[in-house]
Amino acid sequence: MQIKIPCLCILCVLCGLNALSSESTVVRIGARTEIVSAPKFGVDLGVIDQHKKVDCSFVVTNRNWRERKVLGVNGNCACLETDVELKTLERGEPLPVKVVFNPAGMEGPVEKLVTLRLEGREVEYPVKADVRLRLGFRPDDICFGVVPAGNGKLDGNSISCALGGYAATNATVELVAPTNPFFDVRLQGGVLTAAFREGTRYPGLYSETWTVKTSDPELPVLKVPVSARVSGGLGVTPRVIDLPRDGGPETRQVMIRPDGVAGTFPAKREGTPFRVISAQTKPRKWGDVKIVRRPLNGWMVRVEGIDPVAVRQFSKKPYLEVVTDFPGMETIAIPVNVKPASLGREM
Repeated sequence: MQIKIPCLCILCVLCGLNALSSESTVVRIGARTEIVSAPKFGVDLGVIDQHKKVDCSFVVTNRNWRERKVLGVNGNCACLETDVELKTLERGEPLPVKVVFNPAGMEGPVEKLVTLRLEGREVEYPVKADVRLRLGFRPDDICFGVVPAGNGKLDGNSISCALGGYAATNATVELVAPTNPFFDVRLQGGVLTAAFREGTRYPGLYSETWTVKTSDPELPVLKVPVSARVSGGLGVTPRVIDLPRDGGPETRQVMIRPDGVAGTFPAKREGTPFRVISAQTKPRKWGDVKIVRRPLNGWMVRVEGIDPVAVRQFSKKPYLEVVTDFPGMETIAIPVNVKPASLGREM
């Protein structure tokens, strides 16, 4: 006897097998993200503030014929905080996936990836954003460093910082001066420029804070510190290099730092305000010279392998010459003195 099977039954079985074995990808539909058989899309957060975390959590729904076991979720960057419940996902059951994006330290267009791990499958979820800096001045303060004392403004030594960051193009700003300011500060075209006021500047630390009012509701007031250390010159310690009459080899070092300066700047602004360009022994070589930058705005010039006997035999007075870029003290001469012999000994 011949058995006839309707073509419709065969078609239903084939369609069921195809649904069980179908592969799924990620597609974003409105505020939801579902596992379906469709091309893969990501989420574009648009322009976001660098200093704000963004919650871009989503929900996936199992659209397959069979169950899916959730194994975990992870991001390809430490900037992504992810979490998901580890469970067996029934057909049609939604699954919340927590994702928080921290754009700190980023700038410009970025793209990161969240991967949801299921049994036998991984689903990728791209996260895109255009990260902008917060409204403010770059740098956030104006620091002249150490400058020489004198009259009038600093010659060609004005310093500027520019307004930028998220929504800066739409913000209006107004400059407010402190009482009896030491500096001339101007704000034009989003650029803040500072220079010393006319008049005599005595050695010491000059520091004040200028206020900039903005139309940004989140940052209505910006504070910009302006500071400078005025020096009477460079201090040299010791002023004379003393050597014994005999013996050796000897090592001597000379410290060079701004003189007549009161106060210090915060650690982040520390650095050498001037530069030791070169140093050499004269009238000819009487030691090996090494230049080392020191903290607290100074330099150390070290002379090693000095032979006092050879130095004593020079026909001209020996000295150490140091060349700097400090105005008014571009060349410093440190004389060398060989100590006389004790009484009763030959000079």
